[in-house]
Amino acid sequence: MKIEEVVGQHIAHAREKSGASQQDLADEIGKRLGRPWTRQAVWAAEKGRRAFTAAELVAFALVLGVPVSHLLTPPAEAASVELLDGQSLDREEITFALHAFGREPVRSEAITPMVLMKVQSIARELRARVGHDTAAARDLEDFYARMMSSMRGLPADEVTE
Repeated sequence: MKIEEVVGQHIAHAREKSGASQQDLADEIGKRLGRPWTRQAVWAAEKGRRAFTAAELVAFALVLGVPVSHLLTPPAEAASVELLDGQSLDREEITFALHAFGREPVRSEAITPMVLMKVQSIARELRARVGHDTAAARDLEDFYARMMSSMRGLPADEVTE
């Protein structure tokens, strides 16, 4: 199994778990990297058909709410991982490289942009289904604004999304 396939499987799983589309993920990655990303680029990434820069790995980790080391961790059934030019590391070597010096715990309270997009989408759908503004929809929109402002370091009333 190639390292790009390992990363791609983790990206696909995390994206699907979040309920985001490939286009949603492309948009968020593009924002993080400061350059456009397409749905096709996300598809290729998920299939393991493209190499990743360090910046892209960090962007995916932040957007999907997982540590970079998670993206690089091979599945249990993989005995080895192929790097460049057919060179491979066995599972123990890659596990050591990723975790030997400790790893930051995953913060359960971490709220990613993908989660916030879903909250905003639910508020809009609730408003559309009911046909008018509701307290629940306003609460969801307020939560979205507060979380986005805290992520950007802005006062909540300055967030316009």
